[in-house]
Order: sequence, then C-alpha cells, then structure tokens
Amino acid sequence: MNNNLKKYISKHYNNSKVDMFALFMEIDLLKESGYLGMINQHSWMFLSSFEKLRECILLNKTIVNMIHLGPRAFKEISGEVVQTTTFIMKNKNIKNLKGNYIRLIDFSNANLKKIKTLEAINNHDCGYYYETNQANFKKIPGMPIAYWVSEKYNKIFSNPTIGEKANVITGMTIGNNNKYLRLWYEVIYKNINLYKDTIKKVDIEKNKWIPYSKSGYRKNWYGNNINIVDWSQKKQFNRSKTTLQHLYFKEAISWPFITSGKFSAIYLPKGFLWDVAGSPCFVEKKDNFYYILAFMTTKLCNTILFIINPTLNVQAINISQLPLIVCAEHKNKVNNIVTSNISISKTDWDSFETSWDFEVHPLVKYKNNNSLESSYESWKDFANKQFLKLKENEEELNRIFIDIYDLNDELTPDVSDKDITITKIFDSKDEVYDDIKGNRYILFKEDVIKSFLSYFVGCMFGRYSLDEEGLIYAGGTFDKNRYKKFGVDLDNIIPLTEEEYFKDDIISRFKSFLKVIYGSDSVYENLSFIASVIGKRGTESDEDTIRRYFINDFYKDHVKTYKKKPIYWLFESGKQNGFKCLIYMHRYTNDLVARIRVDYLHRMQNIYQSNLKELEVKLDEDLDLRDKKTLEKEVQNLNAKLSELNEYEEKIANIAHQRIDIDLDDGVTVNYAKFVYVNQKGEEDSILSKI
Repeated sequence: MNNNLKKYISKHYNNSKVDMFALFMEIDLLKESGYLGMINQHSWMFLSSFEKLRECILLNKTIVNMIHLGPRAFKEISGEVVQTTTFIMKNKNIKNLKGNYIRLIDFSNANLKKIKTLEAINNHDCGYYYETNQANFKKIPGMPIAYWVSEKYNKIFSNPTIGEKANVITGMTIGNNNKYLRLWYEVIYKNINLYKDTIKKVDIEKNKWIPYSKSGYRKNWYGNNINIVDWSQKKQFNRSKTTLQHLYFKEAISWPFITSGKFSAIYLPKGFLWDVAGSPCFVEKKDNFYYILAFMTTKLCNTILFIINPTLNVQAINISQLPLIVCAEHKNKVNNIVTSNISISKTDWDSFETSWDFEVHPLVKYKNNNSLESSYESWKDFANKQFLKLKENEEELNRIFIDIYDLNDELTPDVSDKDITITKIFDSKDEVYDDIKGNRYILFKEDVIKSFLSYFVGCMFGRYSLDEEGLIYAGGTFDKNRYKKFGVDLDNIIPLTEEEYFKDDIISRFKSFLKVIYGSDSVYENLSFIASVIGKRGTESDEDTIRRYFINDFYKDHVKTYKKKPIYWLFESGKQNGFKCLIYMHRYTNDLVARIRVDYLHRMQNIYQSNLKELEVKLDEDLDLRDKKTLEKEVQNLNAKLSELNEYEEKIANIAHQRIDIDLDDGVTVNYAKFVYVNQKGEEDSILSKI
C-alpha cells in the first residue's frame, strides 16, 4: 500500500487495515439480510490484529457456514504458509442460528479435501463436521472463530486467567543479534554472570555477559540455556526500561514464541534476561509458580492455546489469557511432580558439554567394571529410566488437570514418547519404534561414544580435567598444574596424522586417557568396543578406525554439536589430508600459527619427502606387477600431499607473519574469519576448515 491508500484505509476500515484481504470483509455493499460468500486467508479467524474485525462480525453479522480448508487447498499453492477458509455470512445478526462448519485442515491435498467435504455434507457424524452458535466465540479470549470447541471447553473460559496470578511480559528485542548475542561457550567463561539474583550484583565493566532466554528446540521443564547477551550495550535495546528492572534475574517460566507443533514451557532459574522469543512469566508465590508451570506443560494447556491462537506464534497475551483453575487439594502433589521433573530434565541437560553446568562425561560418571561398554550400558539404563519416569510424571499431571477441568470425556492423559524432551538411548536405529519417531532427543550408541571422544579432546586441551569436575579452563589464566591424572597438551596443538609421527599423537594420548579412567588391563578391550561402534572397516585395526574418525569426521561432529560456533579449530591443508591439526580457541595466542608452521607443518613436509625417497628406492627393486602398482599409488598419493602442503605453507606463512590477535568477546564467526589468506589475484582462502 502507498501512503495515500494507508491513510484512507486507516480512516475508513480501521478494523481490517492490517491486511488488504480483510478489507473486503468490511466493505458493506449488501442489502440488509444479504449474503456474502468468500474464500480468504484464515488468519482473520485467530490473529489478535483482527480481533476488532471479528467482534464487528459477531455483533452485526451471522456466519451461516464455513469450510475451513487449511493448507494445500489449491494445487497451485504448496506448503503450509498459505491457509485458507471459505464461508458465507448473512448481513444480519441472527442470535439463535447455529452455523455449519467443516474442518479440513488435516487433509493433505485439494482432491482429498473435496472428497471429505462431500462426505461431511452427507454424514454429520464424520468427526470433522461441527454446528455451533457464534455467540460461543465471544466467551473465548480474543474471540477466535473456534467452531470446533465443545460446550465444556467454552465453560472453562469463565475461570480466572494466568494473567491474574502472574506477570506475563514480552521479552526484549536487541536489534542486532550478531553484534550483541553469543553462545555461552564462545566467550571467556568467567566473564559471564551466572545465577545472579539481582542486577545490582553485576559489574558490567568487568563481566558484561548475561544469560539470555531465547528459546530453541521444543523443551519442557529445563534446558535451552545457551545464549548470552552483551548487557554493556543495554541502551541500544528496547524493553530495557526502568519499569522492568525489578524483574531482571528473577526466576520465571519461559516458553518459545514460535512453536512447530506442541507447546512447551521451561523453568528459568535466577540470573536471566529474556528475548521476545523466550518471554518470561513471573509468579510471586512459589507454590503457584510450580502449579502454573505444571499446567503449561500439559496436553490440556496445549489444547486451550490452540483454541485461543491456533498459529505457530504464542505471544505473552495468549499465556495471560489461559484459564487457570487452582485446586488446593492437588497443589502439593503437583508441586512435588514439578520438582522431580525439573531435576530429571536438568540432570539430562547437564550431561552434555554444551551445558555450562556440565561436570563430567556420563561414561566416566557411570563407570562400571573398568569397561567402556558396561559404562555405556549403565548410562543407557539410567537415562532410559529417567525418560520413563518423566513420561509417567507428565501423564499424571495430565490426569490431574483433566480431572480439575472436568474434561475426562474430551482428553486422555497419555503422552507420546516423541513428545518427551530428554534423552532416550538406543543401540541402533533399528530399535526405534513408531511412537518415538520424530523425537529429536534420541541418542544412539554411536552418538554417545562420539561425545566421549569429544570429552577426551576437551581433556587434552585443558577445557576439562580428570582431577576436577566441571569446566576448568575457558579463557583467563591457564594453570597447567590442574591436570595431574591426565596431562594437558602444553602447546595447544594436536596433530591429526595417518600414522604416529608426533609425541602428542592423538591415538597415543587416547590410550593414555583410557588407562587413567578404566585401567591398563582394559585399554584394548575398550578400543575394540569404540571401533566397533563408530564403524570399523574390513581388516583395519581398532586404532586405525579411531584415527580415521578423528581425521575425517570429528570436526564435522564438533561443528554440529556447537551449532557452527566451534571452540576447537581445525587447521587443514586441503582435500588430500596432507596436514591437519586441532587447537583450542580459548588458549590461542598470536604466535600459535607460527608454531604450527614450524613445529608441525615443516616436519610433515620432511616426513613425506623422506617417505617418498624410500618408496622410490623400493620401486627400483625387482617387484611383481601388483606390488609395483601399489607402490606407484603410494608415490602418487605422497606427491599430491606434498604439493598440497607446499601451497598451504605459503598461506600459513602469510598468516603467521601477521601475528593475528583474537578477541573472544567478538565470537567465533568474527575471529574465524581473520584467518583468511588472500593471494596475488585477490582470491580468498582460509587456512581453517570451513564451518
């Protein structure tokens, strides 16, 4: 719309000005008692921006019938974005008339919708045909056209709301996420203000990073605590007004603004600020706090929210409008279950190194008989029992609230395994059953072992230590004396080579790591178990299998785990795997690239040249055809590696001479981009692996 049209519409069609399609529902060219038939986007039925339009329709007109088409009603329009409805309205309010509605939103294509429409006309008991008086819509907050809602549901909206028991607010928007937001593991850990209970205890000049609720994947009870915000720039953000400061860092309930299916809610411990995508609900009384959190995680709440606002976006006003029946008889039981659920979910969340409260890998925590396989079985058993316990608890909460709201004939308390949001471990994909398919918290034996290998890398670099639990080093002053059981790599460079060329060879270090945790007698048994899990090939040895994983696949897994913000960086020469080494970002110094070049890259060049000479001598010997071809292939491979290393040497020398400094506050993306070599033609190429 141009400015003239906007002004005209605002003046004459204020109820529908949000979108052009809705204007034509307000333009009244009908005689009294005339009919209007339309097909339109369905958003006018639900969105708060069309509430005045709905009110006008419900007061002055009558919806005679509607076919709610939903997505994919037209072959020409694919996907879920465009959802439509077709309806006939009478230009007069007839108070006692029941409208007829056919609900087709769950049918997958235009042809099927046509068939189902005809079926519904002929059989009103089909399950998707409804009759209701539009006066019922006015009982529901926001007056959505919720024609499918039963009389029992309509009655519950007469109860008090969450907004009367709690302070539900919309979180802030900061405008430039790349500038002000980080994932917590990018910055210096000690500069993050964790678990502070008041903003007054924060010295922004020293520690500017604040935990920031920004939602994430669907999660109930606890988790998704991964974002931090640079609060030294608070003047740049909206919603950072003094009127909200009394709520900063308070315990809260948070939910995702965007849902891709079922609604979820988590406990937000003290110390957080909040994004619009992770808005907070504050409840003063602790027993009410847990009670409201319990209600928000139930199937009942999910159903009511879908009535109020059946879109992907759940706003603060939608939470405020939820009807809340507080039953004193059930309060203690509900609160005990909630306490248990938060504990279970926090234990699960903290079992992974992307939690700032991670202490030790579960295969160390649940060590059993010095056997890695037995330790895996112990953790799997524990995790899966926790999964079942959480499911049992959630079903009990459903049962309690369905009973409180008198909806036993409308809802069942059962919860699908795919909706439980903590870890469930399977040995293999073949074991995954139908009811859990789609659960993003499934882990396989291979995932568990690879996470253990990641923990080992963290111990090598000094991020973790076998002497102490928790995060040991992530910036600041490095103390090598905190790593006595398993020594830290002193130069912060771990070469990844096809054979054992260096004293800090990764397989040699890994065997030492296994000895410290599980004992000398079980090292080769544990190596065999790991190799079998991550994919041993043919006749290769267990050590070669693990070596191959570190060379080819470890970094891809690391980048995925850390959401494309890796804390370990991979220097690599190219596709020939001529040279690779890992470093720990938080221990980086501006002379590190030079040390990689001199102490490791040059040595690899010498090793390849020496190996090449040996092969050339062997080729001069009297060999059969097969052996000769094998040696020629090795020579070709070594020449390719040497050629790659010679090119890489030029690039890394250029970067080494620059003595680049990094600032961890800038985050991975900015710092990673500093290691780009520009050749004489102006072409760019990073000396780091692409992420």
